Amino acid sequence: MSYLTARQAVQTCALSRRWRNLWRSAASLDVDSHMDDATRDHAAPPPVVVFVETPWEKLRDFATKLLQHHSAPFLDRFRLRVSTYRHDGDVKAEVAGWILRGASYRPAALEISLEHAARYVTMPPLGTGTGTTSSRLARLRLSGVLLDGGFASYLRTGCPVLRDLELKGCALDDFEEIVSGTLKSLTFYGCTAKRRRNADKWRVRVTAPCLLSIANGCGWGNVITLSTLLLSPQID
Repeated sequence: MSYLTARQAVQTCALSRRWRNLWRSAASLDVDSHMDDATRDHAAPPPVVVFVETPWEKLRDFATKLLQHHSAPFLDRFRLRVSTYRHDGDVKAEVAGWILRGASYRPAALEISLEHAARYVTMPPLGTGTGTTSSRLARLRLSGVLLDGGFASYLRTGCPVLRDLELKGCALDDFEEIVSGTLKSLTFYGCTAKRRRNADKWRVRVTAPCLLSIANGCGWGNVITLSTLLLSPQID
């Protein structure tokens, strides 16, 4: 069941009574706003009933109920991909709440991808002070998220086994360093500073003695550079 999208996993409850609650303990949650398009049978005739809910409203109701009723003590992976053109005031608040709730399941892999109106939701605090823990987090991949100094502190002290960090298209605000004693793979791609007037002075210092690979894909107009990279003496 962990290989299914979250919606497909929930739909298995219709197979039989013994399947009714199995989805609640699935070890992986994959919530994708494109899942309706991916699973729809385009060759089928149009439905008789026309749904009045917008895609955002359906996603909001589904994701909120899913995360409220899922009962696994921890997850192997939590993946959230949100793409919406709705500019309602509650969009970013809802998405931030889903991220925080997904992180509370202590996933070994956390993948967040935000597009359009949901883009640049501030990464909520995931440290132990909020009742969550990242002691199992080994892979963290973020796209379209706003990262601040609090997130830098979280990486330094709250991720004791983090090995893979990927930041794509993220906006950085007061984010000046990445410090990790366990990080082995680091990817920067298309990240920019939120305060563009300070772009010429913006630097990110990376201190990662166990780093084995690094990819810096920031191009023209982006201001993220790796000013210092401290590698283990054993690494060429």
